[in-house]
Amino acid sequence: MIPNFILFEDAPDYIPEEHEDKFSEINWSDQTFTTFSICSSSMQEYEISEDEIFLRLEDRTIEKQDYTGDIEFSTIIPIEKEEIDYELMFKALYFKGELKEIVFEELFEHSQAERKESQEKVMKIIKEQEDKKKSLFWRLYKIYSKTIDFVFTVFRYILASLIKLLWFIQNKIT
Repeated sequence: MIPNFILFEDAPDYIPEEHEDKFSEINWSDQTFTTFSICSSSMQEYEISEDEIFLRLEDRTIEKQDYTGDIEFSTIIPIEKEEIDYELMFKALYFKGELKEIVFEELFEHSQAERKESQEKVMKIIKEQEDKKKSLFWRLYKIYSKTIDFVFTVFRYILASLIKLLWFIQNKIT
């Protein structure tokens, strides 16, 4: 599944007091939440606005959504000095685009070691791919591949033209 994204700048208002101090330095306008609750689209950006209306942001336009149902959304906030990633989960209940209730669901703590290890693996793979594309073998392969593609495209065009010509002749003589 591909997620949708939610901007929710009022998140600190819903975080329990016992956790507030952990997130006092977070710029919530830069924090993006993800959700899988909205299945009608994917990779869309939404916002829970200050006046608690559910909006979809697309191509510099804002469109009110008449969404009815629960929206579960979460974000991960890395705290470098503690070497912990905090996962915050919220749940919002909407009726025809109007917020009826929003609840802080849970707070999970994750070690940054796993995330950093995964990031290193991904960066290593990306670097290997970039290095591979810079090699002489890759350049020769691309030339070879494009040449083969060109030759077969020309043959397909010739054969397609021949078939069209034969259909034209058949339609004229029958």
